[in-house]
Amino acid sequence: MYIDHNQNLSEVLKDYKKAVEASLDQLLPPENVMPNKLHEAMRYSVFAGGKRIRPIITLLCCKLFSGNLEDALPVASAFELIHTYSLVHDDLPAMDNDDYRRGKLTNHKVYGEAVAILAGDALLTKAFEILSRVPKTTSIKADVANLIIETAAGAAGNLSMIGGQVMDIMTEEIAGREKNISELILFEIHKRKTAALIAAAAKAGAFVAKASIKDVNLIEDFGVALGLLFQMSDDLLDHTATREELGKTPGKDGAKNKLTFLSLFGPETARRKIDEFQQKTLLLLEPFGDRANLLKKLTSYIATRSN
Repeated sequence: MYIDHNQNLSEVLKDYKKAVEASLDQLLPPENVMPNKLHEAMRYSVFAGGKRIRPIITLLCCKLFSGNLEDALPVASAFELIHTYSLVHDDLPAMDNDDYRRGKLTNHKVYGEAVAILAGDALLTKAFEILSRVPKTTSIKADVANLIIETAAGAAGNLSMIGGQVMDIMTEEIAGREKNISELILFEIHKRKTAALIAAAAKAGAFVAKASIKDVNLIEDFGVALGLLFQMSDDLLDHTATREELGKTPGKDGAKNKLTFLSLFGPETARRKIDEFQQKTLLLLEPFGDRANLLKKLTSYIATRSN
């Protein structure tokens, strides 16, 4: 997949999404393989839609350092499976209890809670199976694959995505009665719950491209900032967008007294802070010059998206 760094972002998103979905189709077991219901449920959530932002970030960061995009595809696909597993579990009655995701009924509404839980478990496990096999299926060396696996596991684990989800749940009751919760706590939750996996996806792309340690650290800082920006805009969309635009039920965070960027600042201040944070995120790409044009465009897209 050749890419011009000055290419139109919408074309790149379309091309990369198509490549990722073809990769996912190859990597996931077919529905007619036993246990059929499990594989059907896994595929249902993976192919229910979505923008494929995380795998696209992996591919863009790989290309930033002139890496092999074909090698990066299974790595990118693994990050999408980790993300999808988290959505399946987040939607469960014990968590966010949502009926819709990506414009379709949530997994547990179609397959029941037990199968949904197991489908999420299987997607997470499949992601690490894919990552462990890349030294056999690509030109990625085993030591680089180990770094990617360590990065992915750290981003998905108890100190990051899962830990952030627990913190999010624990602050619901507090947010309902305490109005002086600090911005620092909110950013810490979002850094773990959302930004960690996005940063890991960016970092993995740099690893595939054999970027220097300095560049890997720079792109990780960018990934964290981009993840925070993504969650900030997501919080605002929960207040402003329709169910058709979001693909899920809007307004649920406010109804549950969740601590969000919007609940802490209100829509007007939240929008201003998003604009300010967008500029700070873009500054992190300055060391890469014009090579980072597509990542800059992606940053602006995430900050101003409508769904």
